[in-house]
Amino acid sequence: MVNDDLRDPVARRALVLRVELSVDYRNARVYFTHPREGAPFSRDEGRVVTSALERCAPFLRAGLAEALAMDRVPLLRFVYESEPPLSWLDEEIGGDSCD
Repeated sequence: MVNDDLRDPVARRALVLRVELSVDYRNARVYFTHPREGAPFSRDEGRVVTSALERCAPFLRAGLAEALAMDRVPLLRFVYESEPPLSWLDEEIGGDSCD
């Protein structure tokens, strides 16, 4: 949804890694990083992308409301990770740690 539907070119630079939903479904932490082929964002760039995503949060929440059958759409909090977890990289490359 981030890369396909957002018009903001800064927010579109984010690559979502995972989403952690609170137990009461009121809050969601959206962890993101830079695209794999690009260089990591600097600290300032990470803040700029985070701010862009926060500005887009109402639009993203509206899309979630349409796509999910939930009584309440969680508030979105964006967290930049400069170093994606290695397990995520394995999944992206196609590796399987269970083999």
